[in-house]
Amino acid sequence: MILIPEILFYLTFFLILNSFLIYPIVVYLLSRSKSKNTVMQPCEPTVSVLVAANELTAEQIRKFEEIDYDKTKFELLVGISSSSAEVDNDVKNSQMKISFYENKKSNAEILNDLSVKAANEILLFINADTLFDKNILKTITQNFTEPTVGGVCGKSLLIGGEKNTIEYHPKNIFARYKNLIEQAEDKCGVVISSGTEVFAIRRELYKSIPVEVPININLFSSLSVIEQGCKFTCSGKPVSYRNKTEYSTAGHDKKNPEAVSDFYTVSFFKNLFWNKNKFLSYAFLSRKITDLSLPGLLLLLFLFSFLLANENLFISKIYFLQLAFYLLALGGYLLSSINVQLTIFSLPYYFVMKNAAVAKGFIKFRKEKQNANKLLTEIN
Repeated sequence: MILIPEILFYLTFFLILNSFLIYPIVVYLLSRSKSKNTVMQPCEPTVSVLVAANELTAEQIRKFEEIDYDKTKFELLVGISSSSAEVDNDVKNSQMKISFYENKKSNAEILNDLSVKAANEILLFINADTLFDKNILKTITQNFTEPTVGGVCGKSLLIGGEKNTIEYHPKNIFARYKNLIEQAEDKCGVVISSGTEVFAIRRELYKSIPVEVPININLFSSLSVIEQGCKFTCSGKPVSYRNKTEYSTAGHDKKNPEAVSDFYTVSFFKNLFWNKNKFLSYAFLSRKITDLSLPGLLLLLFLFSFLLANENLFISKIYFLQLAFYLLALGGYLLSSINVQLTIFSLPYYFVMKNAAVAKGFIKFRKEKQNANKLLTEIN
């Protein structure tokens, strides 16, 4: 009777351990045997900068006009989802190619339209309110000297705020851990996610973004590049900046829509589960699929360890470790209510809340899928 629950416990435990320990070690060891031999020589391909925005200010225009790049080799295409009558005169009189969409359109719809109008070799996507370095195009395009590179995500740098908060905030600690893994993945050519506000791809690799469901545009674009057999890499230097004050343990529910879009996005790339590049499939399973499945895996691990704690010493230890971890998370919650942050409590709390948001995203994703299937059944 105990055999099946034990097997399920060890399987669940292995999947979690693989994601947080085994896979990072494997990809790190593989990266040691590889090196990015590409010499970063000056490279200035033609670039189309695509921006989808609800509004655009004169200050944002100046920011784009100050980009240090051969002006004959890049164009700026902006899609504004508002009536032209509502737009500032400075915007209307600028030299940028601006498209106005009076009917409310999503960023995906705007970018799909702008990509058709783009004429250059490289498409660079950026948010209108992103803070970026004036050398952004030079930094990004240098990575395209290697023909196998199909896409590049730009690194972000935290600025402002108190040093202690920058160093020890839970979100930043997790981000640093993720960056270490991505650096190793970069050398192995299997970076599968762009979590930054800036990324670029070769124009011929652009895949129209689905508009009927919420999509994580960055993730969709990076996976579409990899799906076509090209590398998706990271810029060597930071190209954009984020204000540190945006990082707070409050507002975890804001991650919910992002989680919903991640579920929809991954559903378009089921073939990556069994790709001809088996290491890519392993990376996809270990990084993205396990991340999205983690709330369920953690729940199963706790349930099986609770049921088997009296039967197996190892499982008993895992059970009590989980109890201790969740008690620390509870302490983090209580401390956050009085605006106190201690890393030993805030890290578990952030981890739990992050996965709770993913679980909410999955529930919403399943409900929307069921409603859509029900509607299609009724129509047919």
